Order: sequence, then C-alpha cells, then structure tokens
Amino acid sequence: MMYSGSRLDDFDGQERRLSREVDTNGNQNSIVQYDPMNSNEKKRNYHRHSHDQIQNLEAIFKDCANPNVKQRVDLGKKLNMDSQQVRFWFQNKRTKVKNQIKNKEISILRQQIEKLQHEKMLLIMESMSKPCCSQCGYHPANGKILQKDQEFPTENDRSSQGCVSHSKP
Repeated sequence: MMYSGSRLDDFDGQERRLSREVDTNGNQNSIVQYDPMNSNEKKRNYHRHSHDQIQNLEAIFKDCANPNVKQRVDLGKKLNMDSQQVRFWFQNKRTKVKNQIKNKEISILRQQIEKLQHEKMLLIMESMSKPCCSQCGYHPANGKILQKDQEFPTENDRSSQGCVSHSKP
C-alpha cells in the first residue's frame, strides 16, 4: 500500500507539487513531480439537482430521514441519480435541518436571556428605590427611611433581639 505526502514548491514562478511516495514500512521510494497545468485529473463540477428531483427527495425525507442502501439505489434509479448523490443529499439535508433546529433554539434562548436581563434590571431599580433592613430584607411599608439609630442597632442589641422592630417609633 502506498501513501503519498506532498508539499508545494514555487519554482520559476510556477506552482508545482512534489510528492514523496512512502510505503507501509515508512521507506521513501521516489519523488514524483505534479504539475497542475498538465494534469489529466478530472475536476469535479458543481451539480444542482432539478426541481423535480428535489421535490421527490424532500417528500421522501419527510417520511424517512435515513434511507437504507436499497431505498437509496431505488430512489437513485427513479430520479436518474447515483446512489451516492442520493446519500449525500440526505446527509446534507439532515445537517441543514439539525442546524435550523439549533438556530431556533439559540434564538429562543437569546430572547429568554434578554427578558430575564430586563426583569433583573427592573428588580434592581425597584430595590434601589426602596430602603431595606440589611439584616432581614424588610422594606418599610410607609416608605420612610428609619433613623440611623433604629436602622443599625448596637452589637449587643442584635444578639439579644435578632432584628430591629420596623414599626413606627
């Protein structure tokens, strides 16, 4: 079995690829020069499927997103396509649908985040506008700020009473 590694070499302004063939034991056999200008290799052409082919593929995709080999061969014959073309179309379609679902979920999560951030901001604004006891979180019903002496009792008062009475003096 032969493996070939390659590197690009710029020689006389022309791009040439040098390949070094390596056998399974790791021995280097020879250097082969590859010139893309003189290549007889086939280039792959971009191929679009016809509207009818796509409609048929879409209809079958709704019923079965993963057709087996026999179904792909039959479908390929019916649509005048190679079974590999059918296989790749289904693979690409599954990926596309998966990405669409993921993007919808991300969009929904972003909307929820924005809503929660807005609610958080409203709560912060509301809590900043109302004074509260640092010990129990009580918001005075009358809206007046308690006197400093009442709001922050001495160390001894806290330990004995637990929290300052929030009723009017």
